[in-house]
Amino acid sequence: MRRIRTIWIGLAVVYAALLAWHQPLRGPLSEDEVRTAFGAQYAEMRLSEDAQARAFLDFFLNDDGRPFHMVNLNALPERSPEADEAAQTYGAFMAPRLLARASYPVLSTDVIVGLTNTLGPGVDNAERLVVVRYRSRRDFLNIISTPEFREAVQHKSASLDGWYSAPSTAAATVSVPLLALIALLAIGGISTLGARRRHRMDPRQSTKTLTHS
Repeated sequence: MRRIRTIWIGLAVVYAALLAWHQPLRGPLSEDEVRTAFGAQYAEMRLSEDAQARAFLDFFLNDDGRPFHMVNLNALPERSPEADEAAQTYGAFMAPRLLARASYPVLSTDVIVGLTNTLGPGVDNAERLVVVRYRSRRDFLNIISTPEFREAVQHKSASLDGWYSAPSTAAATVSVPLLALIALLAIGGISTLGARRRHRMDPRQSTKTLTHS
């Protein structure tokens, strides 16, 4: 039936578009890309005695081309209109840039402060855990290397008493493409059954059957 074929072709196109958006397709970052993104800071970071600066640069130079998670432990300030406005401003900046790059929060939860003391020095006052999935290190670099981000991150600083961030692998992530495939197969199956049922109930089909019998 032409209708059923159209349904499955349409679902296949939707799934292909989802994969093209969600999965990294360009491979690892090149050194030239990293150098261009950091500009004059690149040489300074390569020669810096600051181990953290060198590690940050190496994170991009050793790109594996795969998605990753950024784990954030946030220390929350006392609730105030200024902090709320700063958080909203930073969120309004980041949300569309993340979505355009198939990046999104996968977990946001409050930490039970005081129950344990294993967070480590400097982050033992963290009250919220936020995990963000990034499609690739290239996407992350494209966001943070802009003047607009350097201005927006000031609003993040104003909305928190401090934060600790560390990248991690995405091996344990929920597979959005797999969930989407299951949903599309379910939609296709239900649509196919509905199309076949309507086809059998179509009076014109019954007339054709009687004519040929």
